[in-house]
Amino acid sequence: MVRTAFWTLCVIADAGKVPSPKSSSRKPSVDYRDILSAEEFALYARLRDLRKQLAERDGVPTYAVFTNEQLAAIVQRGVTSLTKLREIDGIGEARAGKYGSAVLQVVQTQTIAQ
Repeated sequence: MVRTAFWTLCVIADAGKVPSPKSSSRKPSVDYRDILSAEEFALYARLRDLRKQLAERDGVPTYAVFTNEQLAAIVQRGVTSLTKLREIDGIGEARAGKYGSAVLQVVQTQTIAQ
């Protein structure tokens, strides 16, 4: 009869010093009401509503359409073309092509209403 020995090593971390994966990977939340003017925030809110509709239509999470940060950048930069939309970090050819015309329509409608 042959016996085989195995070694086992267990490392236990101090639970009090290990950061939670959820808390450490999240960016601090931003209140865009504090950053944007009242007119800009109104457009931002309309773009969030549009994003929700597009996400529901495509069956994807809202951040897969645009992030809050990207929507704020659209408003702050006064994006009026697909070229300008693609200049925003994280918005490439695919997103601009898929969602750009709807975003530009909302921006144009809001601009006309003011």
